[in-house]
Amino acid sequence: MFQRLSLLHLFLLLAAAPLVRANSINFTPHTETRTVDGFTVREAFITAGPRLRYYFTPPADWIVTGSPETLRFHLVGHPNACCLISMSSLVPKRYPFTGPSLEEYRRQALATVPQDATDACIVSETPDFFTLFDWTGLEVVVTYSLNARLFRASVMFLNIGHDEQMLVVAARTQAAFDAFRADTMRLLTSWCPQTLP
Repeated sequence: MFQRLSLLHLFLLLAAAPLVRANSINFTPHTETRTVDGFTVREAFITAGPRLRYYFTPPADWIVTGSPETLRFHLVGHPNACCLISMSSLVPKRYPFTGPSLEEYRRQALATVPQDATDACIVSETPDFFTLFDWTGLEVVVTYSLNARLFRASVMFLNIGHDEQMLVVAARTQAAFDAFRADTMRLLTSWCPQTLP
C-alpha cells in the first residue's frame, strides 16, 4: 500500500514536468549479470537518449522494477521499504536550493508522504549532500506515522544538469531507516555513465 500511494504522489508531482526531452532519462530498468574476479555481479542500467546508459549496482536483496517515468526498488520481505527515482517537476535554474524556492522543495518533500499518513513533518534539510558527476543536491528528511508505525523518508532533489533534476525518495520504518538510506546512497554512488558508440 505504501508503494502505491507514494508512487501516486510522485506521478502527481511530475505531472507538470515535460517528461519527453531529447536527453531525458528512461527509468525502465534493464538488468545484466557478469562475472568479476570469480564473483557474479548483478548490474542494472537505465537509458538517457539513444547512446547514454547509467549503470548501477543495486543491493542484492533489492527488487528492481520500473517504467519510463519511475525506477522502483523494493526490499525483499519488507513491503513498506522502497526507493523511488524519477524526474522532478522543478527546473534547477529556476529553483535554487536557497532563498524563497526552498519553501517549494519543502512542500514537494511533504507531498511524497502517503495520503493516509499522519503527523508528517520535516526533521532536517541538507544542501550539497551529494557531489557525484558534478551533480548537486538537497536532501529533506521527513517523518510520518502510518498504520501505527513511525516512518522516515529521505527526499533527495538531485540537479543532474541546468534544466533537469531527479527526485529520489527512500522510505522505511524509522528504526531501519539509517541502514536503508546508506544502501540508497551506495546505489546512487554506484552509478556509472557509459556512452555507446
